[in-house]
Parts: sequence; C-alpha cells; structure tokens
Amino acid sequence: MITIARRAALAAIAVACLSLSACENKGKIVQITYQHLGNAQSWNLENVSGGDANGMWHVYMLRGVVNQGENAAPFTFDLNKVALKDGSTVASASGPMLHAAPYVLPLGFKANVAAKSAYTVPYGTGVMFIIKEDGDTDKTAATSLTYKSEKGESVLITALDPKAVPAFGSIDQAFLQTLHSKQNDYENSYTPDGKKK
Repeated sequence: MITIARRAALAAIAVACLSLSACENKGKIVQITYQHLGNAQSWNLENVSGGDANGMWHVYMLRGVVNQGENAAPFTFDLNKVALKDGSTVASASGPMLHAAPYVLPLGFKANVAAKSAYTVPYGTGVMFIIKEDGDTDKTAATSLTYKSEKGESVLITALDPKAVPAFGSIDQAFLQTLHSKQNDYENSYTPDGKKK
C-alpha cells in the first residue's frame, strides 16, 4: 500500500523530471511555419491522374524553419517528418508529389538549418507539398500539421493563418498556378517565423 508521503515523493520526482526536460530544451525550440493552401479529391498532371471521393489531397506551403533560440543547435528539417494528426505524410501523396514540378518540394526534401539562423526555400524552387488524408471529404476544412521530432529536439509547427479557408479544386497545372499566387501573397505578408509584415 502506497502511503501519502510516498505518493507525494513520486509526484515530486515526476515534476522534477518534467522540469528537467523543459530546462534541457529551453531556448532550443525550432519553429516551422506553413500554410494550408488547397484541397482536392482528384489530380491530373503530366498525363497521369488519380481521384478519391472518400479522401482528400491537402496542399501546403513551407514558409520557413527558424532556429534562433537562445541555446539553438544545428537542426535538419525533414519533409518526411511533417504529418497530419493521423500520421499521414507526403508519402501518402506520392502520385501528385512526383508530377507537380516545379511547384512542389522533392519527396525526400531535407534542409540543414544552422544554429541562430532561419531557412526559407531558395527563390525559384517549389515550396508546396501534398499530403493525402483518407476519409476526409470536407472540401474547405483547414487541416493542421505535426512534426515527428527526434529525441532532444523541440519543434513548434504552426500555420501562418489557421482561420484561412483553403481553395478547392483538382490538382492540375492551373490549380497549382492559382495556389502559387496565394503562396506569393503569404510570402509577402508573413516573415518565416509567422509574424505579419
């Protein structure tokens, strides 16, 4: 039988462990910013196509990776670690991801971000990426993302404008061009750390 004193001691140890973890990562938070630009239930690119009436392809843009915490350490951003809450990643949308050049990032995209620096995709390179969600049929819902960080990493991933309504269409060159215009608007309106200019 656990006594009240023992329970209090166990609780104190748990709090101390949480505090220690927080202290270890204090000042090491890496911020990733993105925006949900569009949704689609079909795609047609380079004479290849697909569709799913019971799912949704979500199109996002990467705005920046900011690694400027007080105790920042080198960080490698890995697109394959960006996921929906159900765990879906860009691998779920390999069809349109492989055929949507020049608008999208490569499937295996990684970027090394030095300590005390911020990263944005070089001008002229695609910054969009696509993740497919099975079972989603809401054409205008904005879907939030998570990042599967490694042990010792502290990552905050946030949308620039979480209340914005994504466009709906079929992923083809015309739709990607429309989303590219929206992407430019966000790049001109928000800094890589998500602040309004």
